Amino acid sequence: MRVFELRGGGNGYMTFVAKNEIDLYQDRFADMKNYSETMSKEPPNLILGSATHNQKKYKGKPLKIADIGYLVAGNVIVNERVRETIGDYLKQFGDLIPINVEGNTWYSYVVTNVLDGITDIQKSVLTRSGRLKIPAFDIQKLPRHPQIFKTKETGLLQIFFTETETEGLRSLINIHGIDAGDMKLVWESK
Repeated sequence: MRVFELRGGGNGYMTFVAKNEIDLYQDRFADMKNYSETMSKEPPNLILGSATHNQKKYKGKPLKIADIGYLVAGNVIVNERVRETIGDYLKQFGDLIPINVEGNTWYSYVVTNVLDGITDIQKSVLTRSGRLKIPAFDIQKLPRHPQIFKTKETGLLQIFFTETETEGLRSLINIHGIDAGDMKLVWESK
């Protein structure tokens, strides 16, 4: 069993920036369901941008627009093709909320599947201040079947997914040729 972090986008990708004043940051919400409901009622209007405002290139190459892009910590945005091809799989673990991006419909993917107590703090890498930097997981507590999830130990600010050799989100992304930007392997059972 392997655990990856889904980040969406990366250095060579455009980002999605709020055009209006809505607060996209989920840390003000008590739980992910509340965040999802609020996003449904008050969806933000987004524009494409970059870390340095409207930069269109990275290291001389044009920035790409990922099918699964970064929105804010713990939240990614997906395009219509992703919703059509793997939307049913994604909805098992969260909500797809329509968002306007420069006149096109994208979807904020809010992962509501929060798994508690699966992080092995003793084997995890911590920062000097004691915050979780690189999580390790308890193999006995991880779900047997691939899932997309968040953990309370990471403050709900990271999206993880489990994968076997033939099943899981990465497999679906590869089958459908989806550009998901950076996905980082964070843990592997031995």
